[in-house]
Amino acid sequence: MRPTSDTAPVPALASLALASRLNSSPRPARVIGVAANVAWCALDDEVVFLAPTVAARFPNAILATAGWDRLEPGDVVVIGSDAVIGQTIAWRVVRWWNPRVAPIAAKPNDVAAGLSLLERTLPESSLAGLEAALASCDGAAVLDGAVALLGAGRGLTPEGDDGLIGAVAAFRHMTTSLGHPAAARMIDDVANDVVSVATEATTGLSLTLLRHAFAGEMADPVAGLLRALTGRGDVGTALERCLCIGASSGRALALGVLCGARAGYEAAS
Repeated sequence: MRPTSDTAPVPALASLALASRLNSSPRPARVIGVAANVAWCALDDEVVFLAPTVAARFPNAILATAGWDRLEPGDVVVIGSDAVIGQTIAWRVVRWWNPRVAPIAAKPNDVAAGLSLLERTLPESSLAGLEAALASCDGAAVLDGAVALLGAGRGLTPEGDDGLIGAVAAFRHMTTSLGHPAAARMIDDVANDVVSVATEATTGLSLTLLRHAFAGEMADPVAGLLRALTGRGDVGTALERCLCIGASSGRALALGVLCGARAGYEAAS
C-alpha cells in the first residue's frame, strides 16, 4: 500500500518507544478500534495509537494533524520505514518525543509536600495491598497484588490496569530519584511474570501500556505528574492534566501514581 501520486504525506511525530518498529521494514497493522479523536491498530504484539497532535502523547502513539479520523475498524495500514500508509492516510514521521520518565535527584521534603497535596485531592483507592507490597520491596507480594488488578473493571484499559500502570511507573521513578535504585530493580524482577499473566488476563491495549510502564515509559501527563512530585513542576497543574485522560483512566492512573509514589518514598526512607 503506497500513497497515490496526488497524496502528499502528512508530517507526523512519534514516540521513540516505537522507533524500532517504525525504522524497520513496513509491516501491516489492522485497525481494531476508533473513537472521536483516535484510532488504534494491532501491529504484531503492540497496539499503536494513531491520533491528532493535540492528543496526550502515549508511549505507543503516532500523531499527525489529519488522517486518523478517516480510519475504520478492519482497515489495514502499513507501518515502517518511518511512515504510516493506508488507503486514506499517508504519514511521514519527521519528529520524535521520548516517553521515558528520566529520574530526577529529588529532595525528600519536596516529595513529602507533593504527596500531601495528592492525598488531599484524590480519594482513597483500593490499591492499599499493592502499595504495602511495593513499600516492603517484596517481589512475590507485588506480583500477587499486580495480578489481582489485571483486567479489573471495564473498558479498553480497565481501571485496575490503569492503577497498576501508574503505580509501577511511580515506584520506579520515585525510588530512583530518591537514590534507592535497588528498589526499582525489584520492579524489573517481576515485570516478565506480570506481563505473562496480563497476556491472558486483560486487553491488548492495557498489555501494551503495561509493557511500556515497566520500561519507564508513560503518557506525557503522567510523566508530568511524576516530575512534579519530585520537585520539577506544580503538582496541582500536573494532576489536572492527568485527570483529563479518557473517561476514567486519568483518575485511575493518578491513584496509581499516588500508590506507587507513596510506596517508593517509604521504601527509600
